[in-house]
Formats: sequence, C-alpha cells, structure tokens
Amino acid sequence: MRTLELQLPKHLYTETRSPDGTVTDITYAPEKLIAWYEYSRGDAIDRWYQAICDREIEAIDSWEDNQFLLQEEYWLEQEDGLDDDAAEVQYDLACQAIAREAASRRNAVMTRIDDTKAAIEELVAQSREYIAAHQPAEPVDNTFMVLLALGGAIALIFMLIS
Repeated sequence: MRTLELQLPKHLYTETRSPDGTVTDITYAPEKLIAWYEYSRGDAIDRWYQAICDREIEAIDSWEDNQFLLQEEYWLEQEDGLDDDAAEVQYDLACQAIAREAASRRNAVMTRIDDTKAAIEELVAQSREYIAAHQPAEPVDNTFMVLLALGGAIALIFMLIS
C-alpha cells in the first residue's frame, strides 16, 4: 500500500516542487508520522480512521435509505391499488437485496480501515527503523574526564602549596 493510499492527514506529507511550481514528488515525513501516531497516548490513528469510517458509513446509510425510497416508489407505481402478493414478495426480495448490499459495503469499509491501520502501524515501525539507522552518532560525553583532570589539577596545586 502506498502512503498516499493510506489517507493520512495532509500535514504528514512533504511536497517537492520543480522550479515552475509543479509538484514533482509527495512523500511522508517519518518524524511527523511517528509524532502523529504517538499523539494523545497513541490513539490519533483510531480517532482519524473512526472519523473516516463514520463518514463512509453515513454515505452508505444514505445510499441505502435512498434505494429503499426508490424501491417503494417503484412498488407503489406498479401496485396501482391492487393487492398482489407476488408483487409484495418481489418488493420484499428487492429490499432484502438492498440491505445485503449495504451490509456488504459496510463490511468492506471496516475491512479496509483495519487493513489500512495495520499498514500504518507497519509504516510507523519502518519509520522508526529508518530514523534509528540514520541518526548521527551521539557525541562522547567527556564530563567525567574533565572532572577527573580538574580534580587531578586541584590535587597537584594543593600538594605544591603545602
């Protein structure tokens, strides 16, 4: 899964532009990704994808309601005041098909969200490895050596004075 397919927040991406101003490359910043992932005790990813999931489920609910209304309008046009059991059975079957399709779409959204979360967690792990591999070596702390030399100098001065 490419990072653009993960639907990450826009502030995590870095754009590279050509001199004429067109975007030539979009990459994510590993440091920003890790900071975002760890924000608020690590639940930023859950809140982000819950918002996406809520929007998509709401769209599916709207589609389902609209399909039910269309089916009901069609059935009322076809019924024409007659009490036809076969038409009612067809109406019920059509409504059940709409409900199954909506449930299938909801399941697909949940599966995609779970797969995307797993891909982001993998990307965060890769980012941590990348940062660890590309960190500059820590400077050697010479404080102990300086204090030892200073102590030796003070001891030498004290011996010369006494």
